[in-house]
Amino acid sequence: MAEDTLLGFNFAKRDSGPFAGPGARCDSVRCGEVPICSLRSRFFCLNHFISHCYERLGEYASPPACVGDEKFEINFLEECSEKSANLLVIRKGLHNLEKARLFDILLWSTELDRKWRLASPLASRRAVQTE
Repeated sequence: MAEDTLLGFNFAKRDSGPFAGPGARCDSVRCGEVPICSLRSRFFCLNHFISHCYERLGEYASPPACVGDEKFEINFLEECSEKSANLLVIRKGLHNLEKARLFDILLWSTELDRKWRLASPLASRRAVQTE
């Protein structure tokens, strides 16, 4: 296994991103940074990944009474926790504040994932079917 690959997820060294093709840039407006990961088919540098996750997780803080597309919502939460965990494991040289924010995103997205699954009738039916 290559040193910058874990669980099939490719990461590059701190000075280049895994998507570091010619001209690859973070998808956030006016950002010139090289992307280090993707989330929901958008590429992000570390700072924009963190801010995007916080913004989206804030939207999921309380599951609505009538959940629209539960699978999409739960998939975002799973992907968010997976990507933050992978960044923590693979990225060398993260500052303590970056690590703390990634851990916070990991814990928050995992907690919200559990809440959404409990609130979702679709997820509840899937859990009963697998038992």
